[in-house]
Amino acid sequence: MKHYKEHYETINNLYHEAANLILKGEKLPYVEEILNTLLLNDPNSPILVFQLANVNMKKKHYPASEILFLKTIELNPDFIEVHMNLGCVYKEMQMLDKARECFKKVIDLAEKQERTDEDKSIYWQNYASTFVANGSPEEALKFIEKSIELNPKNDEAYWNRGLAYLELGDYEKGFKDYEYGVRISQTKNRNYSREITPFWDGTPGKTVVVYGEQGIGDELMFASMLPDIMKDCDVILDLHPRLADMFRNTYPNIPVFGTRKMSKIEWAQYYKVEAKVSIATLGKFYRKSLEDFPGIPYLKSIPSLVEKYKQKLSALSNRKKIGISWKGGSAMTGMDERKIKLKQLLPLLELDEQVDFISLQYHEDTPVHLKSLKENFGKTIHHWQDVMDDYDETAGLVSNLDYIISVPQSVVHLAGALGISTLQMCPKRAMWQMGPHGRNMPWYSCVENIWQEEPRVWDNVVLQAKEKLCSLLQNNI
Repeated sequence: MKHYKEHYETINNLYHEAANLILKGEKLPYVEEILNTLLLNDPNSPILVFQLANVNMKKKHYPASEILFLKTIELNPDFIEVHMNLGCVYKEMQMLDKARECFKKVIDLAEKQERTDEDKSIYWQNYASTFVANGSPEEALKFIEKSIELNPKNDEAYWNRGLAYLELGDYEKGFKDYEYGVRISQTKNRNYSREITPFWDGTPGKTVVVYGEQGIGDELMFASMLPDIMKDCDVILDLHPRLADMFRNTYPNIPVFGTRKMSKIEWAQYYKVEAKVSIATLGKFYRKSLEDFPGIPYLKSIPSLVEKYKQKLSALSNRKKIGISWKGGSAMTGMDERKIKLKQLLPLLELDEQVDFISLQYHEDTPVHLKSLKENFGKTIHHWQDVMDDYDETAGLVSNLDYIISVPQSVVHLAGALGISTLQMCPKRAMWQMGPHGRNMPWYSCVENIWQEEPRVWDNVVLQAKEKLCSLLQNNI
């Protein structure tokens, strides 16, 4: 009996050690070993299978975690946390209809199991988020308000409400709530002084660190507000390392550091920093209505690189140079919604006798696809992978293009920031940064949007892009 008790306590201790490490996201291979060992003795334990699924979710092995969560549901259909985590996995995989089904199941189970209002607030917020990500902000707002009613301290609900308002084009309400995303993110603990660096509250005359966040495209877009805060405060920039040199070239009179991905910030000891602000949160102060968006260029490419690509492009021919990009994001950031197959671009590529098409596609497999395009259809899109791998080089190239046609991806923001005329081919289910459906994005006056009418149906969009380019060529662009 004593031996059995000691054995049970050992198993119990191992499980709790594994569970705590999963919550922290630490030593996941070691945790996986513990769980697999425990499963040898109890292969049909819902909690052990559930935790193994959580390990895979933490490791971003989403298909594996999906299988394990589904197995857990077989073992215990009313295990509410399994349905919730499976919904989160589906959302990461951009399988939003399945995510919504999971979150609705969670809400239904919560009523039967008498969960707390704080729990129910999270469940409604998760459900609402699938409408934000799916281009249905009005629906999202109904469920977000339910979440906030249940728990007025649920920061993530406010964050999702901000995204819904931004998608609707209500920028004052949107940016007011958008900053909650910063408060709940890892960057909230980013400090630039010995004490905790306070968030900037809009008071002028301060020395403020503006730090970048999210993807490069978003960081470029939000950088349009730097001239605004630079009028009010002494600014130090903490940006993505790939952007630092270009911003130094554009703003030579302010300190610029490419350190926003680093946890230890050495340079901060040499400055008396009074406040910090996320580059996105600047919208709360400077972009409250459409009239607040100047839409003018605010970045400059490095002059030597501009000259370099002027010569490189001139060597191809004396025809107009048209930048083109057909795939944006990754599998986890909505690539399926903003991806056009190269063969679907053939109506547009028929103009290759009048223009030189220049690839602005950054994915590593681009050369393979362009080789296939040439072999199967006889169409050439010029591509230099080394240029796309270096953002300063990319900017030098973009600065020399006559026109750009692209799906939503970071090069659209780069072109807008540099003032290069661009046509953006937008999916029906678009992220808020692209502007409300049917309208242009407010950030850049040089970027025009054309929109899908049906999700993932690009034929008419490509034909509109061709018509637009033909019209520009007739007028010599």
